[in-house]
Amino acid sequence: MDDFLRSVRPARLLGGLVEVCACVFVSALLAAACANFQIPGQCEMFIPAIVVCCWLRGLSGAVGAGLLSLVVLWYFFIPPPGFALPNFHDSGHLLIFLGVAIFVCRILARERQTNDQLMRENFELGYKVFLLREIRRGSSAD
Repeated sequence: MDDFLRSVRPARLLGGLVEVCACVFVSALLAAACANFQIPGQCEMFIPAIVVCCWLRGLSGAVGAGLLSLVVLWYFFIPPPGFALPNFHDSGHLLIFLGVAIFVCRILARERQTNDQLMRENFELGYKVFLLREIRRGSSAD
């Protein structure tokens, strides 16, 4: 646990929190604009924020954006205003939103992991090709 706390840099952590809050804030503004024009689907406005946070900060950023989006949806867009317990219908919407957010986060995290693995393997393959060329060049010079 001490190694983890030493590896977390306060500036990086604060920057990540600011990015997550900014993305969710922009999504909340879009959702409020949709609500003013009686356009249903405020939940969908938060999915791009989760995707952007996953792209910028990885899985931890996406999970933070998902949880913050869930809290914002519950507090501002689920009647009655505030943290009153939602009815069954609204609870279902929140659970579906959470499920979609988790699904999107998992797909993006797996894609990032696969890209990182392919990048490492391409580097390793390039090094092997370089060594083979050097060996071939050395054997043809003799």
